[in-house]
Amino acid sequence: MSRSAVRSKAVAVTSEEAPQRGAWLARPACAGPTALRVLTVPIALCLVSSLGWSFTPPRPGAVALPAGLELRLPFVSGEEIATSSGYGPAAGSALHYNTDQPLQPNDYYALDFVLPRHPNNGRGQPVVAVFAGTVVAAGWSRGSWASYGQRVVVQRHHSDGHVYNAVYGHLNRVAVSAGQQVAQGEVLGELGGSCAGDQQQLECPSFAPHLHWALHRDSQLEGEGSSSVGGNAVVPEPIDGYQDLAQGQTLFAGGVAPTADCPAVPPQGTILEDDGPCFHRHGPPHYWQSTAAGRGDHAFYAFITAAAAAENWGQWELQLVAAGRYALRVYIPASVGQALRATYVVRHAGQDTRVAASQGAVKDAWLSLGSFDFATGGDQGVSLADDTGEVTTTKLAFDALEITPASPGGDAGLAARVDAGVTADATRDEADGGKTKRQTDGGCNSAHGPAGDGAEPFLLLTLLGLVRRRRQVWRP
Repeated sequence: MSRSAVRSKAVAVTSEEAPQRGAWLARPACAGPTALRVLTVPIALCLVSSLGWSFTPPRPGAVALPAGLELRLPFVSGEEIATSSGYGPAAGSALHYNTDQPLQPNDYYALDFVLPRHPNNGRGQPVVAVFAGTVVAAGWSRGSWASYGQRVVVQRHHSDGHVYNAVYGHLNRVAVSAGQQVAQGEVLGELGGSCAGDQQQLECPSFAPHLHWALHRDSQLEGEGSSSVGGNAVVPEPIDGYQDLAQGQTLFAGGVAPTADCPAVPPQGTILEDDGPCFHRHGPPHYWQSTAAGRGDHAFYAFITAAAAAENWGQWELQLVAAGRYALRVYIPASVGQALRATYVVRHAGQDTRVAASQGAVKDAWLSLGSFDFATGGDQGVSLADDTGEVTTTKLAFDALEITPASPGGDAGLAARVDAGVTADATRDEADGGKTKRQTDGGCNSAHGPAGDGAEPFLLLTLLGLVRRRRQVWRP
């Protein structure tokens, strides 16, 4: 179960989210008490299930995962997962509470998951069993538990003498039936956004698609339409080697991130897709959205932030086979390319060049960023951040990047940028300075940040930007 939650603007940024210069890809790490995300996690380094404890101490009434009960994340191996709601009511869902109430779902240690690499948060993608067991409930929840929508409960009698029930809620489709035996990793249904089981609503108006997942010990199920209630909330750690799970964390099913390397750009140029290995997203994952629009029927986007510094930003990594002058263009889907003050930072041959551009001036077309001199090798690329100073309902698009050899005899990029609606000082004055609350497209974290302090003319902001230190993607 989930609910929109107000989110503070003060978002911590770890070293994994703000890579140092020359360190584009995230480093291997185990989730520790201060980590917000885990990207590449060798299971052997982190897995401690045989010890029967977790890094997160259980609150009163809750219990730790027992020795010998090994959990896997509830998605297909290799899937990238965003933890949109973590433990407790202050971590993304006000309805994640209770540890040992006899007539309540004890969901303090429940988790909400989305799949950011798929449109609509991953709706329709397979949900799999975290452990082997017996399906004891499958289908629509009803009555007091109707808000779970379509749900599956898998039960396991463990060697410690207790019974463990794993709950999978808000499913788009159920693929199993009560009484069925399932293996760990077997498909149970599809991620969805169902609720109001009495009315059998597949699309709930109060949140976007996500998987609500929780683990209970010795809980009860009172009839086919009920949920898992009573017993104790279980801290689900370790799960695929991850510990200290928190809102904003990125996980990978199977415990190890895909190892695809960003290929080097050949002399004739190439196109780097946003869902390929050369594009990297940073910042709170629950603010990242995806859409079936754009080149290749996929694009990412984020809403503009009203915070003083960037919160979400993307990088297109560039490693070149041959040095030379190359022209850059980005593809802008009309449905999500709304920002008039997008500022791209091009890192090339050891220097950074800022390019102001209007995404809203092009519709399902390429937007030129100009031509630049690049060196052989890496530590080069293009970045784009969400702190443009516009209305926070504005969508900022991240789609394909094209790099091609520049035409001989001059740089045609400036003319292309002017034709695309970019002015020398980018003084379009259609923003409110971030007064409105930041938006998402719903979900268990339809979070809205606090309002900004007021609007200033963008020309003044541009001048101030020349003298104030702005968060850079690459750091000296």
